[in-house]
Amino acid sequence: MKPKKLIIAILCILLMFFGKFLPPIMGLSQLVKDAGAALVGAGVVIEKGFQKGGDRLREQGIRVESLAIVDAMDEEGTITFR
Repeated sequence: MKPKKLIIAILCILLMFFGKFLPPIMGLSQLVKDAGAALVGAGVVIEKGFQKGGDRLREQGIRVESLAIVDAMDEEGTITFR
């Protein structure tokens, strides 16, 4: 793996651990394009499906792979997974 691609991959991995991943992925997508590379996808540990960020990325043709997708959470602590 070339150094430029490795740095971008590390940035992607680090940013996916934060709650709102849509703005970082969009920013990294532009960084990847500026570097002359192609974004092949994004990996997310826990996607908050109820916020629709993953759906917006998929609509733009970005492949999003999530280990878990939370569709709903309530005040009693019940979590609904997709």
